[in-house]
Amino acid sequence: MFEKYDDIVDVATVCKMLKIGKTSCYELIKTNKIKSFKIKNKILIAKIGVINFVEKERKIS
Repeated sequence: MFEKYDDIVDVATVCKMLKIGKTSCYELIKTNKIKSFKIKNKILIAKIGVINFVEKERKIS
């Protein structure tokens, strides 16, 4: 899943991966549904965090 993406991605890339807008992505990060970390002023997300989110959402649906 998401093989073509790097192991660490930014918000814009997560938006592309999940086909969502930036506001929705920031909300997922804010509510800790997708784990993130900051380096300087840039929010970064481990690809495994996005995969875990997708798998968790599949189980709920």
